[in-house]
Amino acid sequence: MRTDEKNTKRAGRFSVLDLVIVLLLLAAILTIGYRYYQSAKQAEQDTQQTILISFEVKDMLSSAQQSIGKEALYLDSTGDLFGVLQFQKDDSLFEVRPAQVIVQDENGNYVMVDGADPTRVDVTGTIKCKGRLNEDGSFLLNGTIPVTPGQTIAVHTEKVSFVLKVVEIPKS
Repeated sequence: MRTDEKNTKRAGRFSVLDLVIVLLLLAAILTIGYRYYQSAKQAEQDTQQTILISFEVKDMLSSAQQSIGKEALYLDSTGDLFGVLQFQKDDSLFEVRPAQVIVQDENGNYVMVDGADPTRVDVTGTIKCKGRLNEDGSFLLNGTIPVTPGQTIAVHTEKVSFVLKVVEIPKS
């Protein structure tokens, strides 16, 4: 009876060979999962296209606007690349106009005035972004971050941080 008890005890034990087999199976499963993830990620990048997004920035310091060159814009929230500023038809990065402010006139009415503060400007421009346009017209920046017209987005360059408003995303 003692030999039967020994065999019964051994049958339930976990051996080194069992550990090696489990580790090999785990490594195989992880390798397959990683390859699937990489191929899906590559397929997502292959379907992305370059889109020119129009934007505006209200009430920006003119010195901040002048310090921005043709450089990359990054999202403040994640640090992801938002896009690269594009030159306009007149070889400038922005269309700049005096900032509009609301002031009270001598009759107590509120009116919109251009250029009340010469150090402030309103800016419009274009950013070249990578992403995916969906069939419903929505745009996913880098394939994952939704961007819509009217949305305000905090961005930064190496020198300046500001909040822009998306004005237009072309449909194709």
